[in-house]
Amino acid sequence: MSIESALSSIGEKVAPLTPRGRGVLFIAVLLIVSGLIAGTMEGYVLASLATALFALVIVERFFFVARVASASSLKVRWSFNPDPPIEGRPLQVRVVVENPTFSPVEYAVFIDEPPPLFKIQSPPSASLFLLAKSSAVIEYMVEPILGKHRWGRPRVVVEDPLGFFRWETLLPVKAPTLTVYPQLLALPRRRLGLPTVLQPGGITKMRRRGIGAEFMELREYSVDDDSRLIDWKATARLGKLMVKVFEQESYMRVVLIVDETPSMFRGVIGKTKTEYSIRLASTLAEYFSKRYDYFKVIVIGPKGELSISPWLRGRVGANYARRLLAEKTVWPRTRIDGVSENVNAFFKAVDIVAGSGKNMLLIVISDFHESPARAREYAIKLHKLAERNYTAYAIIPVTAFFEVQAIEDKITANVYKLLVYESITKYKEIARILRLYGVKAVVAGPQDLLHILLDRIEAMRGVVV
Repeated sequence: MSIESALSSIGEKVAPLTPRGRGVLFIAVLLIVSGLIAGTMEGYVLASLATALFALVIVERFFFVARVASASSLKVRWSFNPDPPIEGRPLQVRVVVENPTFSPVEYAVFIDEPPPLFKIQSPPSASLFLLAKSSAVIEYMVEPILGKHRWGRPRVVVEDPLGFFRWETLLPVKAPTLTVYPQLLALPRRRLGLPTVLQPGGITKMRRRGIGAEFMELREYSVDDDSRLIDWKATARLGKLMVKVFEQESYMRVVLIVDETPSMFRGVIGKTKTEYSIRLASTLAEYFSKRYDYFKVIVIGPKGELSISPWLRGRVGANYARRLLAEKTVWPRTRIDGVSENVNAFFKAVDIVAGSGKNMLLIVISDFHESPARAREYAIKLHKLAERNYTAYAIIPVTAFFEVQAIEDKITANVYKLLVYESITKYKEIARILRLYGVKAVVAGPQDLLHILLDRIEAMRGVVV
């Protein structure tokens, strides 16, 4: 066994030595060997120097072990601003590190582990000098992406002042789980103030005479009218009994299905089809809440995870839908090859929708695994909803239109569109198959998808835009 390997084994037993610490021990051993070879007086001096070096290492080790014991007992708490965080907006992470022991923590570095997909805008680490029973605050900035993310366990690195020892480990603390909410797409203000008009029957019937909140007209009294509706001022003015007629509203019932197929996660982070689909669904939920519609949200994960909301309405319902869409979006850590679980979950979701009632609007956001054959299976399943007077819309985000957003040069972007023309025609084939089975398919990119869909929805209400 060589001297260097022997020193390494000794160092590992004593403490985690750094190259500098191994070098000091190596020098001490050389001094002892040199002292044995040299004369009595020189040997005594060299042995004294070697003993001093050994003593220095041992003393440093003693204090180092005490620091390590304190550092391994650190407590960590996280807080975030804003809470809840919104994708794309800077997120301030505040980490409170507490030393619960009676021994100080010196010459230590704390390293936090934010989710790997987050963009780090400032270093998530800091040097620590904690007295006994004290705490320190570390703040840094990240740019989050939407979905549910788990923080990694933080690390702590301890060194001695002379650099002889170095210890690094993961702290035994429970890392937080963070849900990042999606941004809402720009919703035209003029659409929120659109009126509804009388339409006969079906899901387009939005307003009819009855007892409601808004006055509609005056008419002459008939024997089957409620006497409480008589307008006595109008009666006195016109000389005959007049009653008030109010608007009674019946609202749309909408089911939103976000199908997070494995292919929806491909692309540049921040501009993938999954992220846009979540933003679109959240914006539609916000829109339906302001139009006082009833809506239900269904999220299908890439591995067949099925999440279904109750019937929602109003501002509370929109917030619930947005939170559900964010929490159920979990980024796969490995490549997902199989699609059978996702397809089976979609068929199950359609069966659940079919049992929810009749005369509804169904909006499916999916790329149908980018396969015309798979789209035919979906279309056959969705066609059965026509028997229950469903109107089904399929929103098909085109991969190329999302990927081209990451290309800043316009000429390069246009060349890229030409190169992926075949894939675009494949999406058109998917839409054609869906339309054959009575599903209204919309193929578009991120720029105009929301406006196209809102035009179709308002047309169903009978609104002239």
